[in-house]
Amino acid sequence: MKQAKKALAVATSLLVATQSVTPAFAVSARNAAAGLDATNPAGPAANARVMQANQKPAPTKEAVEAARATMQQAEKKAAEAAEHVKQATEHDADAAATLKKKQQALNEAQENLKKTPAVDAAAHKTKLEAQQLAQQDVKAAEHNKEIAAGKLADAAKASVAAHAKVDDAKKQLSELQKQQEELKGKLSAAEKTKTQATKNLEEVKREAAQRLQNAEKAKREKHDELVGKQTEAGQQQALITKTEKELADATQRIAELAKTIAEKDQKIQELNKQIANLKTQKKTIDSALATFKQGLDEAEAMKNRNPSPENIATYNIAKSWYDDKKKAQDKNIQDTQRAEEELRARTAERDAANNDLPQARLDEKTKKEGLAAAKTKLKSLRQQVERLQKEETDLKTTLDDAKAADEASIEESTQELEEATDALDTIRESLRDVNTKVQDLTHDLPTLIAKAERAERKHKDDKRIDTEAQKAINEAKVRLAQATADLQSLELQKQKHADALKAVDTATAAVTEAQTRKTRAAEELAETKAALANVQADLTRARQIYTELEAAYQQHLHDQQSGDAKASHKRAHKAQKAAPKHMKAAAKKSGKNLPKTGDSFVAGAFDLIAFAGAGLLGASRFAAKRNKQDN
Repeated sequence: MKQAKKALAVATSLLVATQSVTPAFAVSARNAAAGLDATNPAGPAANARVMQANQKPAPTKEAVEAARATMQQAEKKAAEAAEHVKQATEHDADAAATLKKKQQALNEAQENLKKTPAVDAAAHKTKLEAQQLAQQDVKAAEHNKEIAAGKLADAAKASVAAHAKVDDAKKQLSELQKQQEELKGKLSAAEKTKTQATKNLEEVKREAAQRLQNAEKAKREKHDELVGKQTEAGQQQALITKTEKELADATQRIAELAKTIAEKDQKIQELNKQIANLKTQKKTIDSALATFKQGLDEAEAMKNRNPSPENIATYNIAKSWYDDKKKAQDKNIQDTQRAEEELRARTAERDAANNDLPQARLDEKTKKEGLAAAKTKLKSLRQQVERLQKEETDLKTTLDDAKAADEASIEESTQELEEATDALDTIRESLRDVNTKVQDLTHDLPTLIAKAERAERKHKDDKRIDTEAQKAINEAKVRLAQATADLQSLELQKQKHADALKAVDTATAAVTEAQTRKTRAAEELAETKAALANVQADLTRARQIYTELEAAYQQHLHDQQSGDAKASHKRAHKAQKAAPKHMKAAAKKSGKNLPKTGDSFVAGAFDLIAFAGAGLLGASRFAAKRNKQDN
């Protein structure tokens, strides 16, 4: 706005600077400049500039300079407008690039979302349960390890103590052992072999008996369970049979009630029709009876006045007719009463059947539901029976196989024991004399040795159990680590899916914002191009006016030097004719002709005020709008 006001001031000063105009014309010019209408060049300013002047002024140097300054100002505004167009073009290109980049990011986010599916809740639950079970396995294995470690420590102490006792006995019998070393070795080996064989046989028999007992118990329990299920299935079948009969009875009951209702309805309709007919008959009979009563009264009156045979016969006939109709009336009334009583009875029977029908249908529905439930349960029981029969067959097969295997093991162990016993008897026969001398020590020593060996074996067994317990801990921890890794993998997948969803939402918002910026940038570019076109048009006009003023001023100086005033007047008139078309149109619209003198230069100044005010005001408005958008 400041630039537009400055342009107006420059153009106004151009008018004031023309020293050769009359005072009255100068006042009119100033008044026109004060009331400038930038959108209507043919308004007050155009009217003022075509006023007839008493003098024929020529352009001055100040007017030319003012026109040059206005043209330079227009050039500056055109350059600024071009710079605005350049900036708007760059802004539009940046917005387009940003939109393309944001759209590409959205496409990538959507593609990434497709590659990161959501985590199934059931799978997550399964992995979580697997981790919990693995944690329980670790705790149980650690507990077993503690127990095994305690037993191992006790077995180590017992083994050390037993071996210490054996060493003491051996020291006492060192001399005897030297003499009987070979035989004692054989004896000890034979005793160990027999002891182990005996232990093995007892262990095999005990285990076989325990397995047989357990298998027989399992078989009995399975058989009892099977019999129970079969019994329950039989009971369920009986219940189904009973329910089916009750359902059939209930269905028949509904059919009978429906039939009863239909029959009673039909009977009620017939009775209603019969009653209506009887009532219609009664009206006819009542009418006839009244007529016969009147005839009877007349015949009786005639008989009383003249009891002639003819009148008496007439009376008797009338009396007979009247009595017949009276009897018909009484019969009609009785028939109507009987029909109404039967109608009430049939209606009561129909209503009773209607009242019983909902309960009968409810009973049928209940029986159907019970039957369906019973059949479902029977199907389940039959499936259980089939499963139990198969399991019983499998147990029998397993039991037979176990019996055969146990018998073979017992026979083999018995054979080993017999062989060990024979070997031991042979050695004892050879050592009987030597054993007499060392009976006490030899009696204790084998026992001590056996205890030490058992303690050592127990120590080894406990050590093996302890090692296995540690191995179980390690394996349980490996399973726990795997389950934890699987669960963490699902959690990571779940987080990735959430992140992908969030990325899509963020990218979508960014694309929307980029599209808004691109639209705003395109609008801004169009506005800057329009403003540039306007400013360039104004610049063309300013240059034209300046060129004309400069040429006229130079010609005026030349005329002054040559003293040829007449030639100056002609050239001024020629310059007037060469004025821009819009100046002529404005003058024609005002109803006046252009002045034939140098007033055309003054008119050009007024036009300069008009286009400078309009063009520069538009440029300043756009600059203000651009500044507002930037802020």
